[in-house]
Amino acid sequence: METLGVITITEHMEFKGITKKIYPFVPRKILSLIIDKFRTIEYQYIDISKINMNVCIAKLPLNKKQVDMLDEKILYNIFERIIHQFKSENIQYVILPEGLSQNKTISKFIYHQGQFKKSNHQGFFISLIPDIFLKLCKITGLETKALSVGIVDSQLTDDSTYLIEKLSSSLKYATLITKDMEKAKNTMEKIFENTGLSIWISNEKGSALIDSNIIFVLDDFNEFMRKASIDKKSILFNLRGKGNYSDKKLRNTVIDNIDISMPAISKVMKRFEQIGITNKRELIEYILSVKLDEYKKQPTIERYESMRRIFYELGCKINLFIGFDKPINLDYIKKNTKKLGN
Repeated sequence: METLGVITITEHMEFKGITKKIYPFVPRKILSLIIDKFRTIEYQYIDISKINMNVCIAKLPLNKKQVDMLDEKILYNIFERIIHQFKSENIQYVILPEGLSQNKTISKFIYHQGQFKKSNHQGFFISLIPDIFLKLCKITGLETKALSVGIVDSQLTDDSTYLIEKLSSSLKYATLITKDMEKAKNTMEKIFENTGLSIWISNEKGSALIDSNIIFVLDDFNEFMRKASIDKKSILFNLRGKGNYSDKKLRNTVIDNIDISMPAISKVMKRFEQIGITNKRELIEYILSVKLDEYKKQPTIERYESMRRIFYELGCKINLFIGFDKPINLDYIKKNTKKLGN
């Protein structure tokens, strides 16, 4: 059985009696020593038997405020014990809830000192793009063969090759923006031979995408928006994380995330919420990452295919498209459907 690690805080932990009265006046180092000596870490387990997964939860006997004021040496001692426990259970991936993940010292202890892994959020998002694309077209009534799709990837990574290969059967025409023209020409010729997809290659972001209805951006999103000329009705996929643009600054629909579900955790989600793990998507991605760890040495494209396969084998579903932390307004896209793909 595979095991996922979680570290949480005690939300309402308070000092009582005389300790509560003197707490504000006790020097930080002395208070840190008291906490280190007299408060113990509690370990709990959640068994997700349907997917053969066990979750080990290390619960700190401290709230966020108390964690933030601890002396770094004492904090190290506390987390060294957690790291030792997790290593003994062969845990490779560890979730830190928002209250702890923002603490740079703790993140350093867990992900650098402890060498535990984070989930591959961008990898999962990219691997599911072929399904997201078809789902989006089906819901909004967009005819895939009538669409012009743009892909922006200056370094021509395996990510763009994967997208083009997987989308080729649904498309008639695509534009690739990249700096590596020679590599792109060779790669795209092979894709054309295998799929018949016609691909225009350019190194100019300026006006090359003006007719593209859907654009997948694998470059820095801020830089792309500054340099590219695009139609205001084009749908953009930001695949490299959020830029500092907001939905109020853009006329375009931007998709930068998805909401997903997994049947196996629906019955135990309340237990996770009780310990501070409220981000369902992140939890699912960590569970999937544990399941995918045996495929970590696969080449990028093969690993993306493994991600998709395991996603559906575990009964996961794509529920919503997200942009700037808000559900995408599909009604707006539907109203502009007739103007797309002409």
